[in-house]
Amino acid sequence: MTAGLAWLLRTDGHHGLGPTVLGGLLGHLGIAGSGLEVGVRVVLEGQRDETRADLVVYGGDWTIVVEAKTFAVEQDRQLDRLHAHWRNEPAPCFVFLTRGPQLQTTAEDSRGQWRALTWAQVADIARAAATSMPGAAPGVHDYIATLEAYHRV
Repeated sequence: MTAGLAWLLRTDGHHGLGPTVLGGLLGHLGIAGSGLEVGVRVVLEGQRDETRADLVVYGGDWTIVVEAKTFAVEQDRQLDRLHAHWRNEPAPCFVFLTRGPQLQTTAEDSRGQWRALTWAQVADIARAAATSMPGAAPGVHDYIATLEAYHRV
């Protein structure tokens, strides 16, 4: 699921959506930006020391750090460790991406620093992008259908 999201967030991907998914995510999170900023980088499984972020999107003056959950539980101090390793990035936005509303159990030191996002909301953002751009790759629609089938609660 996370790799599919990373694909859609890459503005030069062969998905045919350009920056529309990234722009939709930025808007949803309240981050100023369009996705067209120079130097946007999408990193899957970014690692710092023994801590791994599922997805990190680096913009020129903002950073999105995503901890994505489908069925797994949080690991020991996971959200606090992620926050500690990425808190000095430009305007970091920490996102806890889950199937539905889920209590963050490992954000003690970083309580209040994490924004909730659901896979259903990701599907909505992707669907809005796909309907606004003619010629989206078939895989885009497959990904949205998968999100809708498995992550609606």
